[in-house]
Amino acid sequence: MNRINKLILFYKNLSIKDKITLANVVVIGIIALFIFFFFPARIKREGIKNLEDKAYSISQILAINSIAALEFSDTLSLNENVSSIRNDKDVAYVVVLDQSKNPISNYTLHNEDIISFLIDAGIKKNIVHVKFPIMHNGTQIGSLALGLSTERINKEVRNARFLSLFIAIAIIFFGIIINRALSYGITIPITQIVKSIDKLGTDDWKDIKVTSEDEIGQMAKAFNRFAEEFKKEQELLVRKEELEKAQEELKRAMEIKSEFTSMVSHELRTPLTAIKESIGIVLDGTAGELNDEQKDFLSTAKRNVDRLHRLINDVLDFSKLESGKIKYDMKPYNINEVIKEAMKTHMSVAEQKNLYLVSNLDPDIPIMVFDDDRITQVITNFLSNALKFTEKGGITVTTDYNKEEKMVYICVKDTGPGIKKEDIPKLFKQFSQLGGPDGRKTGGTGLGLAICKKIIEDHRGKTWVESEVGKGSSFYFKLPVS
Repeated sequence: MNRINKLILFYKNLSIKDKITLANVVVIGIIALFIFFFFPARIKREGIKNLEDKAYSISQILAINSIAALEFSDTLSLNENVSSIRNDKDVAYVVVLDQSKNPISNYTLHNEDIISFLIDAGIKKNIVHVKFPIMHNGTQIGSLALGLSTERINKEVRNARFLSLFIAIAIIFFGIIINRALSYGITIPITQIVKSIDKLGTDDWKDIKVTSEDEIGQMAKAFNRFAEEFKKEQELLVRKEELEKAQEELKRAMEIKSEFTSMVSHELRTPLTAIKESIGIVLDGTAGELNDEQKDFLSTAKRNVDRLHRLINDVLDFSKLESGKIKYDMKPYNINEVIKEAMKTHMSVAEQKNLYLVSNLDPDIPIMVFDDDRITQVITNFLSNALKFTEKGGITVTTDYNKEEKMVYICVKDTGPGIKKEDIPKLFKQFSQLGGPDGRKTGGTGLGLAICKKIIEDHRGKTWVESEVGKGSSFYFKLPVS
C-alpha cells in the first residue's frame, strides 16, 4: 500500500506534459505488447493446424498407396512409396507398420534410427504426429505413422516475433515523439498562462498571445479579459487610495480652517460686542448730549458694526455646518406659527418701503419636528432677500401640505426684478452674490442662501428657486412631516 501511495504521489507531482506522455506510453505499450504476443501466437496456431491437415492428407495418400504392397509383403514397393515424400521438407518421419505393429518400412529426415528418432522427437515435442490405419476390404492390415516437423512454423513465429518487436518499438518510439510534440502544443500555452499569472499586477505583465481557437486558446482569451479587468480594478484601487488620502488631507484642512474660522470669529465677536455696546451708550446720551452730526456718525458706525457682526455670524455658521459640528435642537413645532413670528420682525421694513407682506398658510399642516431657531433663520433670510430686492408690490408667504408625499412646502414669493435663468444655479453656492436691480452688488458674504440650503438638507428637505426676469421670484423649501 505504501508503494502504491508513493506511485500516486509521484504521478500527481508530474508535469502535465509528463502525465500526457506517460498515459500515451502506457496505451501505446499495451498496443505494442498485444501485437508482440498476439500475432506470433496466431501464426503458430494457424501453422500447426495447417500442418495437422497436411499430415492427415499425406497419411491418407500413403496409406492408400501402401495397401497392395502391404498385402503382398512387397517391402521394395513400400520403401519406394515411403521415399516418394522425402522432398517435402516438413516430413520428419514415416513408418509403415504391419498388423503386429512391427515397422516394415520407414523414413527419417536424416536417416536416423527410427526408434531413437521417435524418442528424441517425443522429448523435443517439435513434431506433429499422425497415425492412420491401412484398411483393405474392411480389415486393418497395418498402420502408418507420420510426423511433420514444426521447424518451419517455429522459424516463421520467430520472424513474426522479431517483426512484431520491431514494430512495437517503432510504435513506442514514434508515439513518444509525436506525443511530446502534441503535448508541447498544450503545455507551452499553459506555461505561458502560468507565467502571465505570476507577473499579473507587475510592470512585466503582457497579454498572452492567442495562436488557436481551441480550449487552450479560449482559456487564454478569457485570462486576457480577466487580466484587463484586474488591471482596471488595481488602477481603481490605487485611485481610490489616492482619493481617500486626498479626502483625509482635505478633511484635515477643513477642520483646521473651521477651527481657525471659529477662533477668529470668536475673537472678533468680543471686541465688536464691546464697540456696539459703547456706541449704544453714547447714542443714548448717557455720556452726554450729542449734536445731529455726531448722532449720524455714530449711527453709521452702529450699522456697520451690526453688518460686520452679521457677516461674522454667517461665516461662523457656515463653518460649523460645513464641518458637521453644528447641533440641532429638534422639537415639535407648528411651522405656521414660526412663519408668523418671522414675518412680524420684518413687517416694519415692509411698511417703510410701502410693500405688502402677507401670508396664505395651510391650516391642515400637522405638528412637525425641526430646529425652531434654524428654520426661523432660513425664513428670515428668504424674507430679508425678498424685501431687499423688491421695490414695488410685496411679498407673499404660503404653506401647503402634500399628504401623499408627507411633505410641507413653504414658499416666499416676491414681486421684485426676478433673476436671470443662467444665474439661478449660482444662488445656493457659497460666496455667490447676484446684483441688485441697479446691477450693483448688494453686500454680504454670499453665504446666506448656502447656509439655508445646508440647514434644510440636514432636515432631510430641499431648497429651490423659480424666477423670471421682471416678474419676481419664488424661493421654496420643503420639509418632511415625520
